Amino acid sequence: MITEYGAGTMEGLHITTPDYIWSEEYQTDLFSRHFLAFDHLRSEGFFIGEMIWNFADFKTAQTFTRVGGNKKGIFTRNRQPKAAAHLTRRRYWALAQELDKASPPQDIDNYTVYEDLYEE
Repeated sequence: MITEYGAGTMEGLHITTPDYIWSEEYQTDLFSRHFLAFDHLRSEGFFIGEMIWNFADFKTAQTFTRVGGNKKGIFTRNRQPKAAAHLTRRRYWALAQELDKASPPQDIDNYTVYEDLYEE
């Protein structure tokens, strides 16, 4: 099992060159490379799981190593999805299809919360 992998990302920073550190493209590229490695290890029969670090960005002590907190979340501090959250959702549904024959939701590429789910 691999735990605590990820990349720091400034929310909303989009630069199309994936190797530009802190961009959302950099984070999704790094995640994609991890996912390829995980799939290879799983095909070898000895990989059982993955755990992203971290669910959401969070505040840290003020130091020169982090500006405004830890930005390695796939969601912002306000719980808004970054590009990596959408990538991860598609991955986990693909794994659910492969391993459990689950059917992905119709909104797999457009993850939104529908208002009618919360109506009384």
